[in-house]
Amino acid sequence: MWLFSCVRAAQVSFAQVIHCSWVKIWLILKISGSKSIKVQIQRRRTLENVILRQQLQQARDELERRVEEHAAELSRAKALSEHEIAEREAAVEEVKESRRQVLDILESITDAFLALDTSWRFTYVNRNAAKFLGKKKEQLLFRYIWDVFPEAFGSTFSREFERAVEQKVPVMFEEFYPPLNKWFEVHAYPYKSGLTIYFRDVTVRKKIEKQHEQLLSQVKQQHRHAEKLAKEAKQRSSELEAIFNALADPVIIYDAEGVLVRANPAAVKAYGLDPVHAGRKAMARSMRVRFSDGRAAGEEELASSRALRGEHVIGERFIYSDATGKDVIAEVSSTPIVYDDKVVGVVSIWHDVTVREQLLGQVERQRQNARELAIAFERERDTLETIMENTNAQIAYLDAQFNFVLVNSAYEKGSGHARAELIGRNHFELFPNAENEAIFRRVRDTGERVEFKAKPFEFVDQPWRGATYWDWTLTPIKDTPGHVIGLVLSLVDVTDSIRARQLSDALNSINAEINSTLDFSEIMTRVVIDSAKNMGSEGGVVLLREVDRWVVGYTYGFPPEITGTKLTDDEARHATVAASTGKPVAVDDTSNDERVNRKVMEKYGTRSILTVPLIVRHDVIGALCFCYRSSSISFTETQIDFANKLATSVSLSLENARLYAAERNIADTLQEALLILPEQVDGVVFGHLYRSATEAAKVGGDFYDIFELEHDRVGIIIGDVSGKGLEAAALTSIVKNTIKAHAYEGGTPALIMAKANDLVAKTSPADIFVTVFFGILDTKTGKLTYCSAGHPPALIKRSTGHVDALGTQSPVIGAFTMINYASGKVILETGDVLVLYTDGIIEARCNREFFGEKRLVEAVKALRPTSPQEMPGALFNEVMHCTGGKLSDDIALLCVSLDRGVTV
Repeated sequence: MWLFSCVRAAQVSFAQVIHCSWVKIWLILKISGSKSIKVQIQRRRTLENVILRQQLQQARDELERRVEEHAAELSRAKALSEHEIAEREAAVEEVKESRRQVLDILESITDAFLALDTSWRFTYVNRNAAKFLGKKKEQLLFRYIWDVFPEAFGSTFSREFERAVEQKVPVMFEEFYPPLNKWFEVHAYPYKSGLTIYFRDVTVRKKIEKQHEQLLSQVKQQHRHAEKLAKEAKQRSSELEAIFNALADPVIIYDAEGVLVRANPAAVKAYGLDPVHAGRKAMARSMRVRFSDGRAAGEEELASSRALRGEHVIGERFIYSDATGKDVIAEVSSTPIVYDDKVVGVVSIWHDVTVREQLLGQVERQRQNARELAIAFERERDTLETIMENTNAQIAYLDAQFNFVLVNSAYEKGSGHARAELIGRNHFELFPNAENEAIFRRVRDTGERVEFKAKPFEFVDQPWRGATYWDWTLTPIKDTPGHVIGLVLSLVDVTDSIRARQLSDALNSINAEINSTLDFSEIMTRVVIDSAKNMGSEGGVVLLREVDRWVVGYTYGFPPEITGTKLTDDEARHATVAASTGKPVAVDDTSNDERVNRKVMEKYGTRSILTVPLIVRHDVIGALCFCYRSSSISFTETQIDFANKLATSVSLSLENARLYAAERNIADTLQEALLILPEQVDGVVFGHLYRSATEAAKVGGDFYDIFELEHDRVGIIIGDVSGKGLEAAALTSIVKNTIKAHAYEGGTPALIMAKANDLVAKTSPADIFVTVFFGILDTKTGKLTYCSAGHPPALIKRSTGHVDALGTQSPVIGAFTMINYASGKVILETGDVLVLYTDGIIEARCNREFFGEKRLVEAVKALRPTSPQEMPGALFNEVMHCTGGKLSDDIALLCVSLDRGVTV
């Protein structure tokens, strides 16, 4: 070990030492030659010891040398460390001082500075950063930045900070922070321990930039506008130049001295002078201008001279000589050109009215002739108006632009507009209709007469009138050359006859609807809506009579909150009158009729009302009211007759509903009695469920029962009687009680079923039959003896999960007498459940197919673990899920198992 230690100290490998020794040993052996092996070994060991001692001495010397060198190095290092420590302490102080200076600088700068660690927590916040962020330093330091400013998370702030940290690159951006309503310029620099952020509030700069942009935009817009104006001015100048040159009337422009400076081609042609070569001579002197009375006009009296003095001369008549020397009558208009409140020129326009003056004479003569013709026309017009006023047709004469020229009183009344509102107005402004306008244009353009029968029309400005129907003709009036100059429109209102037919059809439809249900509420709801729509009324109300009050029961077109409102006889005066007389009450104007309470009518905005009593067995049970709010209307005999007949139909339907309700109440009571099961039966656990297909068909033929028999036996019944209602419920009671009675007497299920069949077949109609399953369960042995008379096969869900269907079947009961029935037997084990059901389960419609026995077996098999009490509800939910919540037949379910505390 000591050798090994020395070798290590000398930093010489042991392998080196061994290698060297064996070399020398090998030399000695070579020299010794023939000496014995023993002597050789002794000598080898001696030589080896000598060599080892020499090498160890060398190693010790080397080790001592290195120790001395190391000690010297340690001494030097100590001296250096003391110096370095002093330097480091000085450096630390410098760093601290620098840090204080940096912090002072950071606190004194006007911009904001903060630092975040790698966990996004504040490690430093200067004074301005806290100020800008609206927080105190202690509210920020060591807090998670996104907790303090959650609105910034996911924004440009968080995205840019994360990019700086992930990519190790500085980022710079500007962003608006809504919570502080400020813009920030942000510089972020990543470092090993986090992120330093320098930012400043640039909101003012941003606002100035925005204002600058807005100003720049305004300047650009103004510049574009100025360019546009300049372009338009240039265009207008060109247009004015073209107009100036194209005017047929002479136009002359004078300067402020009255010297002609420009004339249009018409002026050059009329005066025979070229203004460019006129030597600035006043043309007026060469035109021999005179007044209309022939007196010569002095230069100062000319229109142009007066305009130079600021006067506007319009249409003043002068006579002048044209280039040919011919006298021309002209109307002269001269207007001063004003600039900076000074007249700098004059524009004169000379309009030749010579021909017009000649024509005026002719016109005057023709006017006299026209007066004479007008007198003759007035006589003919009076004759035409007399004819028009004495016809039942509504007649209007229109010009070629379809403006009213003449209407008779019948048209005035039928249009809903006074004659003064019609004359001069366009037909299609008052009565817009694209189809009719196209017809009018075709007649005007082709000159061909058209005729229509019962053509519908709706008055846009009179919506309360609803659809109206008209027989009408449109006849063109032509002048001598054959041009259409007007149209005669002849109308006959056939609305009453059309509506009578429509209301008759509507009454048949409503009768069919209300006769399709026996529910009082549904009848009244349908009646008030459908009848009000067909009557074209804006509101409908059914008032129900309760003791000495009228109660708002059903409404259409009124706020729902008025339902249930009670009215006194005086408040519902119209209903009271209808009830006392037994006749309809038609009030055309509620503001002036004592048969209504005006305050009530005003409250609900009713201007016309038709009320008919609802009478059942000579007793008034209510009243049906039709209300019109837009305007007052005059009720027709057709409307009153419709309402009266409707009230009779409704009264009969309500009586039928009352009788049905009484019958259903009896049947419901009987049905409930037939479906009541005992709370418990010794030896078995059971669950049951019954659901009717609809509320109206609530009384069905499905039934079930479970009851105790002697000797630990239990009777189980489920069945389905064909038909609904009271008759089915009565037969159900007979079948159920017959089977129970015979079961108490004893006998097999088959024998009991045969007895029940004979009784039902003899006492029930031929078209009535019953499907029944009856079983007797021995609760001790689990033996079930049963008879299934045409009933869907019962199922047994075994505790293993397997489902068995009971196969023994017999005919239905009630169809024929003297029929043999068969009994089947099966064992119910502990945990097995007997599942009984009616055909409403398997015949439920799932889209286009039945729910079926196969789907039922799968549903029963899938129920685990489920107790007999829970199984009926679970199976019913499966059926409803498949059918979308709809049933086509009643459903009855009865599940039974032995009471041994086991569920499957």
